[in-house]
Amino acid sequence: MRVRPTFRVALFAANLVAALVASQAGSEGDAHAASAAKPKVAVGGFSGDHNGEARDAFLASLRKDGSYEITDADDVKSSANAKAVTEAARAMDVNVVITGKVSGSGVKLRVMDAYGKVQGEPEIKGGGRKKLKANIEAGAAMTVSDAIQNALPEEPEKPAASAAPDAKKDEDEDEDEDESDASPDEPGPGLSPLELTAGLRAMSRTFEFHDTIAEVRPNDGFGKFLKYKLPLGPVLFADLSWYPAAHFSKGQAARIGMIGGYEKGVAISTEYEPSGGQKKTLTTDEQAFYVGARYRLPLGPHELGGAVSYGQHTFALGGDEQSPLVPDVKYGYIKLGLDAAVRVGDVSIGARVGTRFVLSSGSLEDVWFPGSVKTKSIEAGLTAGYRVAGPLEVVVGFDWLRYAFDFNPVRKRAGFESAVAGGAVDQYLSGFLGLRLRWPAADEAAKAPAPAPKADADED
Repeated sequence: MRVRPTFRVALFAANLVAALVASQAGSEGDAHAASAAKPKVAVGGFSGDHNGEARDAFLASLRKDGSYEITDADDVKSSANAKAVTEAARAMDVNVVITGKVSGSGVKLRVMDAYGKVQGEPEIKGGGRKKLKANIEAGAAMTVSDAIQNALPEEPEKPAASAAPDAKKDEDEDEDEDESDASPDEPGPGLSPLELTAGLRAMSRTFEFHDTIAEVRPNDGFGKFLKYKLPLGPVLFADLSWYPAAHFSKGQAARIGMIGGYEKGVAISTEYEPSGGQKKTLTTDEQAFYVGARYRLPLGPHELGGAVSYGQHTFALGGDEQSPLVPDVKYGYIKLGLDAAVRVGDVSIGARVGTRFVLSSGSLEDVWFPGSVKTKSIEAGLTAGYRVAGPLEVVVGFDWLRYAFDFNPVRKRAGFESAVAGGAVDQYLSGFLGLRLRWPAADEAAKAPAPAPKADADED
């Protein structure tokens, strides 16, 4: 049969329209697929000077690049641990969470996957606010691109349409199992099995009697007791905390540890010039040690602790053995103490308070006031630390220690007076500078490998 020209033209036009429609539909499908394939990135909080300006520039740069689906999540702190990041990523349905820390040299970014594992810490340098902002706007997307790719999950095989509801059900069951397996008693990131602090202490000491017989009877010619004062002396010290179970467990046993410490005064001497006598230079033996146990209670990155220990503290003068000027003390004691530590990023602040139940005090009760010494003691301290590299922190602090004595003197009775002194105070003030090694580093748990996908979900 012969086809007319008019019909041929109509047929050609119909085929052309159908081809254009199919092409447009395919383009729209490709565009939709491309949009759906964009990595979902949440930009969390930034810390440091002018962090808001740097964060705004970073957000603007990623949005302008257009390669990612951006979620503004400034409530995710730059110091967030793995658990907090995982919960935030799940709530926002994102693949990647990025936070930052601004310093004078630039901004250090932290790119984490949906499990809170750190996939990269790229930096954007800047010599000032304006230059840093310009560098962020120009290169933010390129700087984080590799780390974002590392953080993206491997694409699983697409399940059949009929199996999709079952796969979703299995994934939900797996999530419930994971949550049920997590024990609320497990310590969080930053709990270290080993902590060692060592450094140099600058210590001052005063020992002074009060209510002496010379004060009670000033007109009877009794000699006054000497007051000892050490303005400043150097002391080397080291403190150790070890939690053996924390090497392989995260339960209650990981919270119980052994503690110990030692200090030794170096190159300390004192000069005395008694009234009408020859000047004397006295050497000093100052040393102390303690051993005990500690229990810690983690509160996120923070910590409370309680400890009990036995210790000895010696402060003895050499060179006055024939005629002692002040008592040599050697305290044996049982100590109860409480402490707390707060950690915000790389910064830590700690405080402690305690009391010593003195069991013996050396020559003070053996020679000077035999059988009549009652002792009370209190101590307190503050510390501040900054993590400079990995598990290493620089720490500074101040400590105060005070022993108070009651010699229980016998007051005047039937013309007899045996009181020589009512009591005394032995007080120590010190400041220190040292290094603290916390193994593993406080954020190692946040950098641990992400858990592998469940087998059931992969099979589905």
